[in-house]
Amino acid sequence: MLDTIGQIFWYAIFVTPFITVPLTWKYGKSKKIYRILTGLLLALFLSVIFYAISMSILLRDGLGPT
Repeated sequence: MLDTIGQIFWYAIFVTPFITVPLTWKYGKSKKIYRILTGLLLALFLSVIFYAISMSILLRDGLGPT
């Protein structure tokens, strides 16, 4: 079960920009370039968090069987 959650977070790393940029584009009230930059920065932040979560799940018992 935990490995499945780790896989979901791993794939979410790559999907995040495709979700955050359009959402910030739609709901942002500032200039176009600021909406794009805000969406990309939010995507970067979320991707780093998702990466950390997936790596902590992967490395919880070390790599490979012991």
